[in-house]
Amino acid sequence: MRSRASESVLDMKILAWPAFRNCGPNPYTKLLYSHVQELGVASEDFSFWRALTHRYDVFHLHWPEYYIAQRNPFKALVGTIAVLVVVWWQRLMVAKVVWTVHNLRSHNQTWPVAEDWFWSIFIKSIDGVFFLTASGRQLAVHFRPQLTKLCSFVVPHGHYRGEYPNTVSREKARAELGLHANSRVITFFGTIAPYKNNPRLIEAFRAGFEDDDMTLIIAGQCASASELARVQSAAANDDRIRIIARHIPPAEVQVFLNCADLVVLPYSEILNSGSAILALSFDRPVLVPDQGAMPELRSVVSARWLRCYSGDLTPEVLIDAVIWARGIQNGECPDLQTLEWIDVARKTRDAYAVLTGRAAHHCIASEDVAAQSTGT
Repeated sequence: MRSRASESVLDMKILAWPAFRNCGPNPYTKLLYSHVQELGVASEDFSFWRALTHRYDVFHLHWPEYYIAQRNPFKALVGTIAVLVVVWWQRLMVAKVVWTVHNLRSHNQTWPVAEDWFWSIFIKSIDGVFFLTASGRQLAVHFRPQLTKLCSFVVPHGHYRGEYPNTVSREKARAELGLHANSRVITFFGTIAPYKNNPRLIEAFRAGFEDDDMTLIIAGQCASASELARVQSAAANDDRIRIIARHIPPAEVQVFLNCADLVVLPYSEILNSGSAILALSFDRPVLVPDQGAMPELRSVVSARWLRCYSGDLTPEVLIDAVIWARGIQNGECPDLQTLEWIDVARKTRDAYAVLTGRAAHHCIASEDVAAQSTGT
């Protein structure tokens, strides 16, 4: 027999921005809410019409900075104001508003003054925050002290195993890309954007390796023509560097990851990384900067699979990482059990229940985290 608490959880209705519509470039929210729905919690995709005409128990935003990051000033202004109006309206309709902190700010900082204004208003208008890691929570509270007054929860980012086709072997993947079977391959996979720091990766690769059997692949949609020009300029006259600047369909993801001996994500600024979890889901060792929540992710998957470096990506760091990656045998897999989606969904459901008063209050006030991080 179910308790009243569990019955009330099943009666909850969630509006998520996004929920299922983001399944193309990143299936994170689709995986989250499909599992949340398996637990009996109704979840619907955000639209301004739904938000203004329907009642929900929780309004959950993942990337509220979407509009303020737009280059078009009209779209940025109108979209940002619309987001704030919807948040206020949902609170007026007695919904709890929660934000998952994927990023501390927009990556490109197109309108920095307006964005600071947006965050100050937005954070005052919400009821709770979700963090993907405990260290991410501490960093966020330090960066945005306003978060100290909000109820917070740590709900990890799930893995991507089984979400993408994965039937192509390393040998076949290399053959499809025209690479020699015995080549040593370094791959960057993800959106090609300024903060991803690909020119630095290219410089370290060119300075560190003279061998013809080394290959660097940079694959993913490019954020702008100017960034593509920067990356192409850095790679000029080096046939060992392949730049595939286009959308990579889900069926092709396996080709670019399974061909790799090492995946390198040389971000200049990072809090969380779905790309790192994606690479680990394909059993690829990953090199990342020692920033944000990456050290905590390393503790989850072990230093055998995730390697962190401090400071700039240097040729020496890259050479050492290639040697390190050779120690991983074909057929080995990182343990991602703590990142199972059904467990992530349970933590999400339980947090919703706490926020809406359907369960005992087990959230952590972010001000307690701030006190711990400052030693007070």
